[in-house]
Amino acid sequence: MISRSLIAILLSMAMIVPLLADCASESEPTEGITGVVFEDSNANGSRDDGERGIPGVIVSNGASARLSGKDGKYGLPEEGEFVFITTPGDYAPTASWYRRMSGGEFDFGLKPAPEKEGSEFAFAQITDIHLDADHISDFSELIAELNQLAPDFVVATGDLVARGDKAAVAQAEEWFNMYRDAVAQLDVPLFNAVGNHDVVGINRDDVAETDPGFGKAIFAGLFGPTYYSFDWGEYHCVVLDPNDMADGEQVYQISPVQLQWLEEDLKLRKGSPLLVFYHEPTPTWRNRDAVLSVLEEYETSMFCGHLHQDTLVAESVLRTVAGPTEQITGAVCGEWWYGPNPCGNPGGYRLVAVNGSDVASLYKGTAEARVIDLDRRDAAYQHWPVVDGQLQLAAQAYSAHGSISAASYQIDGGTPVAMEVEDGAPWSLATAGWDTATAGPGYHTITIAATDAAGTFSHDIEVRVGADARVPIADLYAHFDAHQGYYVTLEGSVPFAAIGPSTTLGIPEGLGGFKLSDGVGDANAIFIIAGECFSPPLDEHKYIQGNSVRVVAVPLRLSWDFLTASTEYQQSYSMVQQIIAMLPASMLEKDASGRNIVAVRGLRLISAGGITEL
Repeated sequence: MISRSLIAILLSMAMIVPLLADCASESEPTEGITGVVFEDSNANGSRDDGERGIPGVIVSNGASARLSGKDGKYGLPEEGEFVFITTPGDYAPTASWYRRMSGGEFDFGLKPAPEKEGSEFAFAQITDIHLDADHISDFSELIAELNQLAPDFVVATGDLVARGDKAAVAQAEEWFNMYRDAVAQLDVPLFNAVGNHDVVGINRDDVAETDPGFGKAIFAGLFGPTYYSFDWGEYHCVVLDPNDMADGEQVYQISPVQLQWLEEDLKLRKGSPLLVFYHEPTPTWRNRDAVLSVLEEYETSMFCGHLHQDTLVAESVLRTVAGPTEQITGAVCGEWWYGPNPCGNPGGYRLVAVNGSDVASLYKGTAEARVIDLDRRDAAYQHWPVVDGQLQLAAQAYSAHGSISAASYQIDGGTPVAMEVEDGAPWSLATAGWDTATAGPGYHTITIAATDAAGTFSHDIEVRVGADARVPIADLYAHFDAHQGYYVTLEGSVPFAAIGPSTTLGIPEGLGGFKLSDGVGDANAIFIIAGECFSPPLDEHKYIQGNSVRVVAVPLRLSWDFLTASTEYQQSYSMVQQIIAMLPASMLEKDASGRNIVAVRGLRLISAGGITEL
């Protein structure tokens, strides 16, 4: 029988890694909400005599989406909380792009923004800030850094504040105001998405639903709609809100009215490539397939957060509707301000460079002056860090000291091989070919060096050369840093499993975990934690105990300081101390004395599609 304390830790750990149309309508708007979208020549926010209407602008009420007519006029049903526009790709608003619905007429002024035209631009994605009074200075430093980098815009994909879901309204409001004041210092446009911890008071008994600050009220009061769209150049950008409520409980899904809006919105931008932003990864959504079926005819890149890890979602493990590229980005706060993200990357953000149909990105730690990483979007990298055959090494090199003048790579400290350098912003790209057969099977170190105005810097990357993508558990432990944050393929038997839903064991749907063993002893066993796995359903594998399985999951490392913190923010995870003796010894990382635990290593199952019963 599985102990209740074990179930508790499984659950708590799972929580961690918690076109414009061809023609616009010419009919006179007759619906409840009317107005005009106009070119605000003097940028005063009001329509003056002679300021022309702008046709073809999307105007929405959160359920319906319409195009403004040739004279800029629009009409919408009087329903929903906000009326808002999709700012066109060559305009910028002169006043708010949204209005709170209260009946009547709402005009929206726009001014030409030729700097937005075309399909070459760069933006930054920040996520999981978890801002509170103790970390306002850290966040302010990030804002200053973003201003220095000067991307075209910034998107914040949720969890803006510390833990609003368990906070009193007054406390959450204080945090949100801190965030508002900090981001007001940004020199570029900011687009906000709501995260699960931004939904105030829903996990606190003394906050009533009737409280004016309950739920998303504070977010909406400060930033407007929780889902919306905007255009940038030739791209249509969509911000979604998967934080829904059902029977008084928070669930991750795109609500029916939001899905209706999305379908109408996209029909008005047929042929446009999409950038989609949201907080929780799509495998956590209960209606993932329905949403992705709406997106499937578009060229789509998707960006989210939530898991405090930097991982490109592997389509091979999703096993349902084939979806677009989905990038999970590491948290600004790292491990909830206790250290690096569990994937090993420091707290930071993502830089994204759009060049025509190419959407490339680089994760950068806050205050890192130099960064080198490989662009691993090619199919040859699908089992990274396991590689085989001919590779095209594409190194993204960022430097705060200016352009990269030269770059090279070497294998295991051997002869450097010059790389071709292409200067660019916000990073340079250095490329060269490598035949992995010259190194032979096993683990090897690629050292990539780059030269900027301040000198030469380098980055070591460990890889495993071999045709078999499967990794023995003992190898995973021995080379944990190489695999950390990337999908790893393991095979073995399941000595026991605890997978919900189970009233008896107290495990809700979508959560659980199991032990995997591919040999004898602790060095051949590891725990795999599954959290918020709904698409496909985790309970399809409820009875895997005693079976042989193949698992595709992500190795993560959680610091002992974080796990044993006694503050309200981290107390959910302190139960790990109760069952520490039950964990395989190889999962426990200890200090030099061998007595004190410094971290726990394990695997996170991002999607139940990562389990194959053999």
